[in-house]
Amino acid sequence: GLWCTPALAAPDAVADALAAALQAPVVNCGAARLDRQRLAPYYAAAETAPLWVSARAQRLRTTLQNAGQEGLSPARYRIADIEAYWSATTPAEQACLELLLTAGFDRYSRDVRRGLTGPHEADPSWQLRPAPFDPVAALQAAGTDSDLARLLETLPPVHSAYARLRTALARYRRLAKQGGWPPLPPGPKLAPGDEHEQVALLRARLRTEGDLPRFALSFGARYDAPLAAAVENFQRRHGLHADGIVGTRTRAALNVPAAERAAQLRRAMERLRWLPRDFGSHYILVNTAGFELAVVEDGKTLLRMRTINGTPDQATPSFTATLQSLIINPYWYVPERIARDRLWPRAQANSGYLPARGFRVFDTRNGDWQELDPARLDWARIN
Repeated sequence: GLWCTPALAAPDAVADALAAALQAPVVNCGAARLDRQRLAPYYAAAETAPLWVSARAQRLRTTLQNAGQEGLSPARYRIADIEAYWSATTPAEQACLELLLTAGFDRYSRDVRRGLTGPHEADPSWQLRPAPFDPVAALQAAGTDSDLARLLETLPPVHSAYARLRTALARYRRLAKQGGWPPLPPGPKLAPGDEHEQVALLRARLRTEGDLPRFALSFGARYDAPLAAAVENFQRRHGLHADGIVGTRTRAALNVPAAERAAQLRRAMERLRWLPRDFGSHYILVNTAGFELAVVEDGKTLLRMRTINGTPDQATPSFTATLQSLIINPYWYVPERIARDRLWPRAQANSGYLPARGFRVFDTRNGDWQELDPARLDWARIN
């Protein structure tokens, strides 16, 4: 039956109510005000027939209810209004339910496919462009219930990294709901072999996130080997130097609340929505946040290596390109800004600074490259 409601209006009457609602200047459904221009393309056919009938309505309803699993808010898709109209019996009310579902699909599909915000709004150095997506065409192509199920399942990114983030988000939301973890109070640096009253707190903290297994043989006030291994694992996961010592930075990372970790995961999921849908069977992925490069073939990571990235004031741009050649130990031509702001003042103070660090200096004013001896230059006269 229509929307699985207990009492059904006549389909023709629902279609008439739907057509009338779409012709009104503003689509009012209770407290909800819907964007008619967004909705109209979904009903461009000659006959305004409902899109959400039987299991299709229930499937979309469940997807919107579970939007939190994707790091999105179900309230953004008017799930409360959908619930209020779910058992509608009159043609006008059932038309409202139909339009609320369509509006929910329209907004959710755009959000989970391409992101809540445009990449350039959050990151001016982002140069990747998401693939175009037309939710109207996508829904029209989903002719059967199984087609719709497949569409809803594949709207989020299909990368394995996104799936891992989704799993982690569910875990950290659960941890936050349970109260998270108590912060480590200010204290001294903790290193393997130390004995301190905070060691027990540290052990409990690392067990909460799973860095220290529940049944690890670690106990008492002594900073033992299993606890050191757990600290190193925590440090690696958070991009810290894995030395097993709880210093200022590690203590600060340990004290980030579970709710904030969940928010970080939501932001990471948003960034993955900006990436290309398909990387191909083999690719190189540089994670600038993690300072890491990975070479992947057929889903398997064959090589990892560390990378050097830009600073906040000279950020490494995010882009996609085809690798055509590889230069081992390349020359680095110093950008003008770095030469002017960083190297020139040091060369002025010490004429041996550049050659001692492998830099070569050239005069290119005549169109050719004439190498100069940095130690013989009058740096006070060079602009």
